[in-house]
Amino acid sequence: MADLILHHYPMSPFSEKVRLILGHKQLAWKSVLIPSVMPKPDVLALTGGYRRTPFLQIGADIYCDTALICDVLEHRQPAPTLYPEHNKGIARVLAQWADSTLFWASMAYTLSPKGAAALFANQPPEVGQAFAADRGAMRAGMTSLRPGDATAAYRSYLRRLANMLHEQPFLLGAAPCVADFAAYHPLWFTRVINPSLAGILDATPDVLAWMDRMAAFGHGHLAKLTSTEAIAIAAAAEPAPLHDEAFQDEHGIPLGSRVTVAAESFGQEPSRAIAILHVGRQHHDQQQQPQRVHQDVPLAPVDQFGLIKAPAAWYGRGFDALGIQTTAGWVLVPTGSLPHLGAQCVMEAFPKAAALPGPKVAVHALPLRILSRQHPPLDAANNNVQDGVYDLSHIQAAGSTAKFGRWDQFLDNAPLAVGQIRRV
Repeated sequence: MADLILHHYPMSPFSEKVRLILGHKQLAWKSVLIPSVMPKPDVLALTGGYRRTPFLQIGADIYCDTALICDVLEHRQPAPTLYPEHNKGIARVLAQWADSTLFWASMAYTLSPKGAAALFANQPPEVGQAFAADRGAMRAGMTSLRPGDATAAYRSYLRRLANMLHEQPFLLGAAPCVADFAAYHPLWFTRVINPSLAGILDATPDVLAWMDRMAAFGHGHLAKLTSTEAIAIAAAAEPAPLHDEAFQDEHGIPLGSRVTVAAESFGQEPSRAIAILHVGRQHHDQQQQPQRVHQDVPLAPVDQFGLIKAPAAWYGRGFDALGIQTTAGWVLVPTGSLPHLGAQCVMEAFPKAAALPGPKVAVHALPLRILSRQHPPLDAANNNVQDGVYDLSHIQAAGSTAKFGRWDQFLDNAPLAVGQIRRV
């Protein structure tokens, strides 16, 4: 059986999640240390462009994202299980919350200006600057919590964890599950990597005691390996045979298509083109599927994107970004004729896809038919809101597709009409 090879770096919180699972399952593994910031040529050589840390290598097979790595390790060593029989669903849901909401609150608090200054206090200034620039590029398009908001949210989440740990040693009972490891690593980053800010944990002694129990699992049995050796192992090995199971086409992309894969939010740089060889049921009722798939799609000169809804985008729903490559230096993408009163354009020409703007104050119109400039009593009109959004949906010389005051702007669904597009 091929060795488990974990590509990671010491201060990576998600790497600590996997290291601790390896310790909990008492697995032997090879450790390849990789840079914490770009460039990472050896990493990209193995992943095809995926740069997030960690990733797991087994021979010629590369597994990205810790949610998938957990499934792979569970198959490799089923006991002790990460997914208790009667709590599989809640364990996964809680782990997803911890890996996203809890994680970002922890990072915004621990890497606040005060925290970053403490973390890099004993290193040359260029080290902190390189780290900040690298993570800033990975967070492109994301909305980060302000330090004060992050602190309040972090305290609230710690209290929730403390409530779950009242009168039981782990989050869901007497034994740890995948949720414990997902919730542990953001707190580990605060307590171990940047201890100058660890005082926030003191108000929840049950959480501290739980962290001590988690840390006691250790990191298993590891041996060092270089990235050059790991690449040589991958080159000499054959990929594991595909499972003899029915192909699950979740994305409408045929088996064998060449696609690029990018993360859903953080570190969205797409990989180089790869082929979809198999997407099917994994082990123990677990699903293995890409987070997001981008594919070159030939389009007619005019096409309708019926699933891209723009009218309600201003308050956080609808599409988040649309990148379009054209032969010209500009692109014309008007919305349909029924945009929401507060709709705002969030599209730019390829390759700089625009991120969804943050929520802004906007006022809904009155019921049924309305008059131009009429607005609900005691509410500011839309054009009187400071830094508000506009009712016009034009972009780059496109004409307005809506007239303020039409009765039909209450309808919800309005597909985008896209013209003269070569590739999406």
